[in-house]
Amino acid sequence: MRIRVKLTLMEMIVVVGFIIASAVMFYYSSVIIQLKDFEIRSQKILSTLEQIELRAEGLLTTNEDIYDLKQDLTNQIVSFNKQLSALQNFKGTSFLPEGDRQKMGKLVKGWISLYDLYYIPVFTLIEQIISTPHIYDFGTIGMVNIRKELYKNRLVSNEELARLYQLEGGVQVMNMNTSGFADQVRQFMDRVRENINRSIRRRTVIAVLIAIISILSAFLVMVVFSIRLGKRIMLMHNAIQSVAEGDFSKTLTITSGDEFEEFALHYNSLKEELWSKLDSVMDFMKEIGGVISLGNLYDLDRIIQIVIKSAVENTQADAGAVFMISEETEGVIEKRASIGYLPPLIPLPEKAAANKERIEAYEQEHPIPLGETVIGEAIINGEANFIRDTSEDESFKNLSTPGTLLYISSLAIVPLVITGRVLGAIVIAKTSKGERFTDIDFSHLKTFGDYAALTIDTMFNYQELTEKSELYREIEIASDIQKNLLPIKIPESKKIDIAAYSHAAKGVSGDYYDAFRLTDNKVAVLICDVVGKGVPAALLMVMIRTIIRLVASPRRNAGQILTILNRGITDRVAVDQFATMSFIIFNEDNGEVEYANAAHSPALHYLKRGSRFEEIDAPGLPIGIEKSEQYKQEIFQVDNGDIITLYTDGITEARNAKHDEYSQFSLQKVIKNNADSPARVIIESVKEDLNNFVGLTAQHDDQTIIVIKIK
Repeated sequence: MRIRVKLTLMEMIVVVGFIIASAVMFYYSSVIIQLKDFEIRSQKILSTLEQIELRAEGLLTTNEDIYDLKQDLTNQIVSFNKQLSALQNFKGTSFLPEGDRQKMGKLVKGWISLYDLYYIPVFTLIEQIISTPHIYDFGTIGMVNIRKELYKNRLVSNEELARLYQLEGGVQVMNMNTSGFADQVRQFMDRVRENINRSIRRRTVIAVLIAIISILSAFLVMVVFSIRLGKRIMLMHNAIQSVAEGDFSKTLTITSGDEFEEFALHYNSLKEELWSKLDSVMDFMKEIGGVISLGNLYDLDRIIQIVIKSAVENTQADAGAVFMISEETEGVIEKRASIGYLPPLIPLPEKAAANKERIEAYEQEHPIPLGETVIGEAIINGEANFIRDTSEDESFKNLSTPGTLLYISSLAIVPLVITGRVLGAIVIAKTSKGERFTDIDFSHLKTFGDYAALTIDTMFNYQELTEKSELYREIEIASDIQKNLLPIKIPESKKIDIAAYSHAAKGVSGDYYDAFRLTDNKVAVLICDVVGKGVPAALLMVMIRTIIRLVASPRRNAGQILTILNRGITDRVAVDQFATMSFIIFNEDNGEVEYANAAHSPALHYLKRGSRFEEIDAPGLPIGIEKSEQYKQEIFQVDNGDIITLYTDGITEARNAKHDEYSQFSLQKVIKNNADSPARVIIESVKEDLNNFVGLTAQHDDQTIIVIKIK
């Protein structure tokens, strides 16, 4: 079920819950209104009955006209009958308890009997008496007084007088029974009123409970859904964060039948692809290292073949080739190695495009001039070019027709550049309709290109060493490699001032340092001391530089970067090759420093406030010793005027003629005395003080120092 459907279903459940709650509240409110209306109607009936009772009592004592009195009483009875009938048929009556409805039926029957037995005979007598002579001679003095006057004055017969006595007795009996009936009605009304109030309270509680249960149920469904949704989002967040931190061991498992499950499948596929590609880079380095370690430093073609083979396999390209600047013909590039059929990227005559053989023959006869075609432009400019979809690029109009020998669906070109010198380019292509390279493919191709360029340059230099057959050239070439690895330019920053100094004890330094930007607000600085000398040590530096620049990411902290570096180096170099290293990431926005260490000398932190030093250290084995080593990091804050110093032990362990060590104390003293100076001045002061200390004594260890001054 899709997330949108689940959300809609949840919304419907919530809406239904509110509808049910509203319906229940409406129903019970309606019942309560009906019951209250019944109570009001009953009260009106009781009031009318009391009027009847009052009028009936006044038949004998009132001074009103007997005929008018009888007519008024009749009207009251008619009104009472209508009200009683309406109440009996009223909808609210159905909500009364069964006992009350039965009691009401008995009262109705009792009234009918009362009316038939007492009111009708009285009304008949009144009609007869009204026709009696002299009835109005005495005015309106009341029926009892009229009877007395008629009797005293002998104005009526005994029979008529008997009717008056009979009326008087009938009215008294009628009044007595009416009063009794009224008492029964009052008792019934009190009972009904009590039952109605009890029913209203009960129904109100039930209505509120049902409404609360409905709303809570809907809310509970929403909360459960939100919790599950939040858990899945957190699983996704943790999984993505683990990959960003370089941990590819975690598998994301979500069984939800929706987009989250699809995301988990895609994530696991992407993770496997990333791990596979990263591992392929390591294997690529190992394979090239194996070729070199076997003494095949002359076999450039084999190295180039490994490069293009690894590039094509790692990116699932249909074809690829390595183009190199020709050493024989100036101003042209030539294809040195290829995998699969790579359509030509040069204009072809119609006859030459007839079949692959003619195309390949034409390519051999017509090498690509530097600066022409996308390959020549990439090489001469030293810039990579990625055409994800050639059908969207006007310059590939002739190569974007599927089914032809010239068709290319996606193309990536990475120049082989080393210290500003371009050696050639790696070209890969997809020739199947609908197939496209990804950004990951392009990123890994650039990694292949960086390492391949360093390796090829090393081979060129080594071949030069062999050709000259002079031992000192090895030192010079290895030194060149090492110098090529050092940053050409230290990153500029408004927040920090960085300066570095490195001096080899015997021509080739085993020390290496680097400084580069991770993001607009983060700068990475590292210092490294590689065990050994010469080309093997230089190649280890190449691997360290390549992997560091490959895996360094703003999403990873310093410890994670060293962990991935160590994982990539270990088992891919000789057992006697390793390196100590300190790695720093400086956040220019908040002055936070991440520090990780691989058995290197601790960093020195000079705090301007307090004019004191702190040693910053973190646990960790040297790079290349133990593959499973997990490097930790220390995080600390720096303020304006603070100074961070990274150095190799060649600085503090430098000895003079008396075999005294320069020591960390001397280094701290120079830094403190020059704390208000720029980083470059501090470096020069350290050099001057160190040279004065050692004098002419030869040193046996390389010396490297980096000073980071917080502005």
